[in-house]
Amino acid sequence: KRVTLELGGKSPLIIFKDYDLDEAVNIAFNGIMFNQGQCCVAASRTFVEASIYDDFVAKAKAQAEKQKVG
Repeated sequence: KRVTLELGGKSPLIIFKDYDLDEAVNIAFNGIMFNQGQCCVAASRTFVEASIYDDFVAKAKAQAEKQKVG
């Protein structure tokens, strides 16, 4: 019997300080929320350079709070 396994990857998203922070937040948000996160290439791990971490978290939080649920 043939079987297809959807094992799902752990796709990292790495963000450095020389990239546009607003665009990075948008990419990260869409990377995990695409298809309600049920995607084998969802950005399930996000690594952010320490010097921009707090700003990234604040912007990501604001983006998540705007998301309509349901």
